[in-house]
Amino acid sequence: MIFQERKQPNSDEYTYDVEDVFGTVHIESSVKLTGDILDGIVMVLLKQNISAEEIRGEVKHDKGVVQYVFKKRPMWEDEDEAKQPCNDTPTSTQKPESASTRTRLLRIPILSWCARFAEAFREAWKKGAKSQRESDAGKNY
Repeated sequence: MIFQERKQPNSDEYTYDVEDVFGTVHIESSVKLTGDILDGIVMVLLKQNISAEEIRGEVKHDKGVVQYVFKKRPMWEDEDEAKQPCNDTPTSTQKPESASTRTRLLRIPILSWCARFAEAFREAWKKGAKSQRESDAGKNY
């Protein structure tokens, strides 16, 4: 997560803000916090009471105090539903083209190859059958 860090003028306090898909977190600390600690705080807050819209708290430690405010973003927002669906965009053609135009053009060489292969296979089959009959006729059992 990317936090915006600010040091308060004329004091040793730091503020950290992050806004993401889960909501916004505002942290005030008397000492500078590392990225791992900030990520850990947010992870703990995300696991807190799911139904609460806002979570406030304070943690005291040997170097000072960390205060936090976590405002969860609503899971379903009304503004998503308020968006109008896209309208059809007019095109220069009056009649829509068939989706298989490209397929039809690619099919011609394939079908031509299949026809040539089938004809070659049929000729080879006839020659093989003819030579088999001749060899069978020459044998005395």
